[in-house]
Amino acid sequence: MIEQPLHYDDLYEHFILRREIETPVCLDESIKNIHDTKAGYGLGSYKILNIKPARVGGLVETLKIHEFAEKHNIPLWIGGLETGIERAFQIAAATLPMIKYPSDISESTRFYIEEIVEPPSTLNRDRTYNVPGKAGIGVDVLYEKIMKHAVKTINIML
Repeated sequence: MIEQPLHYDDLYEHFILRREIETPVCLDESIKNIHDTKAGYGLGSYKILNIKPARVGGLVETLKIHEFAEKHNIPLWIGGLETGIERAFQIAAATLPMIKYPSDISESTRFYIEEIVEPPSTLNRDRTYNVPGKAGIGVDVLYEKIMKHAVKTINIML
């Protein structure tokens, strides 16, 4: 595959390119939500999608895209360079049935000095992750570490 070879927001030119080459086109930055997914599919802009849960708005939108991909047999993979909180979402999303390619999920220690979740997501020797078994996102958020670096806080009462 060739991933996002053209402008991040250009579904039309990806469609033109896809018609001209045999290599499958994988969209990444062009897919920001389910609407982009449907538009790109309708145009024929891609054969494969890289989904970054943080970019598309979280797990709910990731699941909508996955459901659409499953209905239309579109292979997916997961990516992103976020903190341990997002990494927990990525690992969960990488277990979905339409994830057909190895996902690009790096250890947070590659980018961050201090992890903000427990347990941290660390790669096994075979370069895989264990899927966290705890309820919720599978990890505990270490709020004291986040607050240590906070510049400002706002309390919202509902």
